[in-house]
Amino acid sequence: MIWTNAGKALVLAGVSLIAAGSVAKEEPKTCVKLSVPMISLGKLFLSGFFILAAIMHFIYADFVATLIPTWIPAHLFWTYFAAIALIAGAVGMFIPKTEFYAAALSALMIFLWVILLHAPRALADLHNANETTAFFEALAMCGACLLIAFKKKIHEPNK
Repeated sequence: MIWTNAGKALVLAGVSLIAAGSVAKEEPKTCVKLSVPMISLGKLFLSGFFILAAIMHFIYADFVATLIPTWIPAHLFWTYFAAIALIAGAVGMFIPKTEFYAAALSALMIFLWVILLHAPRALADLHNANETTAFFEALAMCGACLLIAFKKKIHEPNK
């Protein structure tokens, strides 16, 4: 649990770097020179957390399976599928030809988790800060993936 919380804190720092790097084009030249390393470091933090989360899915598969809504069949299948998808997204974001798809599909996957998992759990217990925090952390990760996916459109809008 301590590694998960530390990883979430690191990924939120990465989200901030990705966001800052994404808007740096509009700022002075120094900021533009920093935008690529900021986005790369943010991607590294995000991908590192994806790998950590995937490992946790494998180690604690039985527990993770209990988090999946009961109306969805094959809980263990989805637990392992999510772990593999997290690894694929983490690796794919560093391969130029797959970066867009890895980031966009990771954003979609995480947003589906927000809708199917985090929102119902947070709404079921409004006084549980962990569930509410997990909801917003997942939204931040989804946003970071979208910024990575569309960074070329942000930095080169005419291409």
